[in-house]
Amino acid sequence: MKSKTANFILCFIFLPCTASTQWFSQNSGTNSILWSTFFANNDVGWIVYGDTVIKTTNRGTTWVPSTVGIATTLTGVYFIDADTGWAVGGNLAGGSAILKTTDGGLTWKDVSPDVGTFMTGVFFADDRHGWAFGQDGFPGNGRIVATTNGGTTWTDQPVGSISYLESGFFIDTLTGWAVGANVILKTTDGGTIWAEQDTEYTHGPLSVPLHSAFFVNSDMGWVVGGIAWVSVIAKTTDGGQTWTHQIFQPPTPELDVGRLNWVHFVDDTTGWIVGRVFPGIRELILKTTNGGTTWFRQDTGIGSQLFSVYFADEKHGWTVGEDGTILATTNGGTTFVRRDNNLPNDSRLLQNYPNPFNPTTTIEFLLPSTSKVRISVYDVTGRLVTILVDDVRTAGLHRVTFDAAGSASGVYYYDLQAERFSGRAVARLVDVRKMMVVK
Repeated sequence: MKSKTANFILCFIFLPCTASTQWFSQNSGTNSILWSTFFANNDVGWIVYGDTVIKTTNRGTTWVPSTVGIATTLTGVYFIDADTGWAVGGNLAGGSAILKTTDGGLTWKDVSPDVGTFMTGVFFADDRHGWAFGQDGFPGNGRIVATTNGGTTWTDQPVGSISYLESGFFIDTLTGWAVGANVILKTTDGGTIWAEQDTEYTHGPLSVPLHSAFFVNSDMGWVVGGIAWVSVIAKTTDGGQTWTHQIFQPPTPELDVGRLNWVHFVDDTTGWIVGRVFPGIRELILKTTNGGTTWFRQDTGIGSQLFSVYFADEKHGWTVGEDGTILATTNGGTTFVRRDNNLPNDSRLLQNYPNPFNPTTTIEFLLPSTSKVRISVYDVTGRLVTILVDDVRTAGLHRVTFDAAGSASGVYYYDLQAERFSGRAVARLVDVRKMMVVK
């Protein structure tokens, strides 16, 4: 159904903060990107990255790693209690990966289906009914697989000719939503039929990738997404028949919103969204206490993009992201303290998105001043695959597309070499990141 658009202006409410930030860092033990987090209660939670799941039983005071036993890249995790959960991603040997644990993450069993090339998100309505969301083949068509026996077997669910899917949310075993590249899907029969919900931001020139959905009941829910520095919050109060939108885009996006990655609510009024600011690459945490009519910035002082957020209740929450970042709060966070300069002191290379990908991905980099820039791509042997950028760029955020249509599946590396003049001296920086092609 056609959307009714409400591009309403967000209220700028900046309350003075005399105390230190109420989000504090926890030690993950890694510098890898942490993609997803889930908590069973205030004490017990999990985070996934690479082939590793880290677990806490003391609210994040300590995190203990365990590997899942296969070569994979994990990007999604979901538990129904302190013992039983699932982690999803892509198998480096080829195909999608779904792992299950029944002992709280100490051991994992491979229950992967024989379809799909990568599963990004996972959701279970109970111990038997679950769904995994991802993509399959070239050029990354959307895929949903479902189980009615706790993951012992999986059934492919038809989604039509859509692009990749990132995540989903169910309110019971029948009614749920899936979101991804320019699409919102809804089912009312457990996924036998998925129907598109058309909004002005899922089709046409205004469309953006959607990353996360959260519903508090069959009527009220939120979807967030964005790419580069254009992002959207979509809200529905009638199960997705109509949506209202809050739009963030240049030249001066409200609350410095650059990219919205994940949304989580604890009731119909209180919720959080995480991502990154614009301009810049620092963390972004937004909070609402009135169902999304007004959003407050919560500043933490770190410099890493955030990809996932989970709250066990209105006070206890965790968010995770780049550089092994884990942030926790025990009082729901704090309000924003504005900074005037979002540019870093040095050049920064950002993680490509989507990742894994097939066949194209976007690479972004941030420059504090005009610099000579070179961005190169290498395979795992160190062989140069291509040079994406080799020229002078001005200060600010830049992006470039890497097309791997002619490259094989596997891990690749890309680096940024930036030279900027500081007086008579030349400041040179090299930064390297990893990405994965899945075909």
